[in-house]
Amino acid sequence: MREALSRIEHDGLAISRPGRGYFALEFDCENIAELYEFREVLEVSACRLTAERITADAIAELNDLMKQLARFEAMPTLTADELHEEVKLALSLHEIVARECGNSRICQALLQIYDQLRLLTWIDVLWFDQWSVTRQEHRDLVAAVVERDGARAAEVTKRHIQRCRDGALRVANAKYKEKHNGMSQENAHSAVYTRK
Repeated sequence: MREALSRIEHDGLAISRPGRGYFALEFDCENIAELYEFREVLEVSACRLTAERITADAIAELNDLMKQLARFEAMPTLTADELHEEVKLALSLHEIVARECGNSRICQALLQIYDQLRLLTWIDVLWFDQWSVTRQEHRDLVAAVVERDGARAAEVTKRHIQRCRDGALRVANAKYKEKHNGMSQENAHSAVYTRK
């Protein structure tokens, strides 16, 4: 158990407090912005590299994955299990692109970021009606990679990550306001700085 908790802390999902135990990381605006900024720096580069280096087998794998995702998109409504399966497949799309960039360090860092952002991915799905936008962005990304257009793959990825980040920040700020009598995180930080 201790080893598992240490791994969770190492992955940035928990904080250890001596004598008090482990606590789940709270996703405040600063943590969210940093994670998405790190993801953007790495994933935009990875997509550009993947477009240059992707193998025929990986293209076939992406095309197969897109067929599976299209099956979900064609359904008029999705059960919770079907939506969970679609999101899982969509996340694997990003993992394939990371793997195919040909740089194991970038890939490993991205896989760790994806683990940390997995919970925030559901914000895009459940809190905002943006899943259709996400589906289109995934189609655009795969098309750019398959056509070996690194610049377009990078641009689509950047736009996708920034939109997801903005949604996660809106939810985090709304949750903060709920807990702190309507004060946004930005205003709370300003109030602290003006007191100094």
